Amino acid sequence: MITAIVLASAITAGGCGQLQHNEAGGDYTNPSDAQKLSVVEAFHFTADVEQLRRGISDKLGGDIGYTLEHFPNHHRALAVGDQRRWRVQLQADGVSCAHQVLNDKRAG
Repeated sequence: MITAIVLASAITAGGCGQLQHNEAGGDYTNPSDAQKLSVVEAFHFTADVEQLRRGISDKLGGDIGYTLEHFPNHHRALAVGDQRRWRVQLQADGVSCAHQVLNDKRAG
């Protein structure tokens, strides 16, 4: 739970928009929370977000952060948030995307 909060904070701190807590989420692994989970995933954690292509309702980090705010143990969103954090770090270090690193290694 603490990891999710720290990750959500890190995602939003990088200029990814403000989190808005409108309604309590739930437990990603609890079947009784499936309806709320389906709403969050339909509007904030789509395939485009999971594949780090683009945000749906906000910037990419905003949608990931919203998902984690409402479902802090959302396993797939936690994994994607971590991938995005590394991608942002690579961009800050002057690498345009993670694939560039792999292409450079293959070419060299």
